[in-house]
Amino acid sequence: LDSFEKIKTCIPKKTSYLFPYGGFAIMRSGWKTNDLYLALKYGSLGTDHGHPDSLNFDIFAYGEFITGEAGGPSYASYLFGWSRTTEAHNTIRINDRGQQRLSGSGCGETGEKWTVMKTRYYAANGGLVGWKSLSGFDYFSAAHTRYKESEHQRTVLFVKPTNGSVNDSYFIICDGLPGKGKGEMAKIQWLLHTAKENVNIDPGERLILSGPSPRKNQEGKVIKANEDVGMLVVPAYPETISRIDEKRCWMGLVAQRDRHFGTEDAKQISYIKETLPNQFSVLLYLYKGKMGKINFEPLLKAEDSHKAFKVVIDDIEDYIFLSQKKPSIYDYKGIKSDARCGLVRSRKGKIERVVLIEGRRLSFKGKELIKAEKRISGIELLYKGGKLMVNGDYIPRIRIYAPEIRELFVNGKEKEFKKYRDYIKVR
Repeated sequence: LDSFEKIKTCIPKKTSYLFPYGGFAIMRSGWKTNDLYLALKYGSLGTDHGHPDSLNFDIFAYGEFITGEAGGPSYASYLFGWSRTTEAHNTIRINDRGQQRLSGSGCGETGEKWTVMKTRYYAANGGLVGWKSLSGFDYFSAAHTRYKESEHQRTVLFVKPTNGSVNDSYFIICDGLPGKGKGEMAKIQWLLHTAKENVNIDPGERLILSGPSPRKNQEGKVIKANEDVGMLVVPAYPETISRIDEKRCWMGLVAQRDRHFGTEDAKQISYIKETLPNQFSVLLYLYKGKMGKINFEPLLKAEDSHKAFKVVIDDIEDYIFLSQKKPSIYDYKGIKSDARCGLVRSRKGKIERVVLIEGRRLSFKGKELIKAEKRISGIELLYKGGKLMVNGDYIPRIRIYAPEIRELFVNGKEKEFKKYRDYIKVR
């Protein structure tokens, strides 16, 4: 213990991490109090102490607990039974049913015993589909078969802030039920729990979570909360939402002296979707103080298995695409790519940022931005005046659109390049 106390603390080199053995993904914008943080569970449910909460997420921002879950109250608490249901977590329910244990033992919403295909695979690794973390972009996707009706796949994209400002940062969460047959509808309940005092519904089924959120320390004393910290929730296809439900619930916060874990009054907000397709996509934007102009527009039809969105934040325009199938060249209404997912950011007509995950090519409005000889696991381009910053695990021979570039830096090191008209070749 003495040796442990003598270890010097340091800031980790990375901000986002995947823990494959525990089955957790952590997405951070940084290591300061005001940074954004999302934690997501995708691994095994565990044994009798586990909860049916696969693909549940929690969010912190500006030092505030924005979304949470029931936690683990005392065995004697009247909240104990509810805390061990899927409904007490930030995930989904299908046809009014929660997740079941693969063995049929322990906690579950109905206590039924049943078997599913791929049980051994999902119990072992949580069904991780993909993970990639770059300096300015995180991609996560996982699936599980713990619903009797269908497999559930959740993909989370994190567009990290630039220049130290979180105002241009946000999360996109896409949920789908790939196990459902074509034309076979399922009722989806998309769950969100917050201790924020105010929940307002704007046109387009947009939610604004604002006001103070009570927090207590270990002595049970209330800590003053920031009233100007909030979250905007914007669904991609509001016309497919049947209704929004809201009810009182509880959230587990911090350990307390007189009980196992503290709980606070909270609100449960549910998007209820009872129409095809069996998919749901939403943007989460965290803010402090005055919220700017935010617009979240889908570029493809709701029933398309591929996804593409246009996100506008003040004078920033982001074009994001996501492929749920085996990647091949696909036209995302302005973007053509064979990648798993990607991003193109422009400001006042000039490209500032490009991201490509698991692909070779990316074109935007007729201009080929990236073309590589081999498939790239992940690459990020940052245009800053006459400088181009290229970040990625491995940069093969690649051609990049760079009409005004005079200096090139690859993973922090200056590199030589050859220029051909509006393009450069990186060796």
